[in-house]
Amino acid sequence: PLLIFLSSASALLLFGTYYFLTVQGYYDLATNRSIVFASLGLISLVTVFALKSFEKPFWRLNLFSNKYLILAVLFGFLMIMAGLYVPVLNEILGTTPVGLNGWLIVMALAAVELMLIEGAKKVIAVKAL
Repeated sequence: PLLIFLSSASALLLFGTYYFLTVQGYYDLATNRSIVFASLGLISLVTVFALKSFEKPFWRLNLFSNKYLILAVLFGFLMIMAGLYVPVLNEILGTTPVGLNGWLIVMALAAVELMLIEGAKKVIAVKAL
């Protein structure tokens, strides 16, 4: 149930953001697509840390204890950046560079996802009692 909830919440969050940005006309479609691309990637990287433990919230964990995980997350972040800022990859992926406001949206979505995960972990812990 946790996986289904988190997957559904992520999908709704990202689709809702794309729809909202497109309807409101804040950015062009390529920028909206790029924001959602970066959000999906960053949410995936944040989820790795949030689900490192089901018993403890992520802020009580030693997030740097697994050097391979850190390297993998850094590599993943570099791949997101490459997908947004390397012209050849822009052409292949249909992305465009994202500005500061776009990155604020990306970080806000990742923070919302992190709160959803921590909330779900709390509900599971309470049910286990």
